[in-house]
Amino acid sequence: MQNRSETFLAYVILAIAPLFFSTNVVFGRAAQDIEPFTLAALRWSLTAIILLAATRRHWP
Repeated sequence: MQNRSETFLAYVILAIAPLFFSTNVVFGRAAQDIEPFTLAALRWSLTAIILLAATRRHWP
């Protein structure tokens, strides 16, 4: 059974993923000079780093 902190972390991660996904429109309009695929790759790389840092201690 999971403890409360692990359950909370799971819910936070589930909430953060769509938040990062929805920021594509905002960043796309702010950065007109950057190609859309490059911008998306940079954003998802940053997202992966943040999520990996948050979940690393829970790895087997």
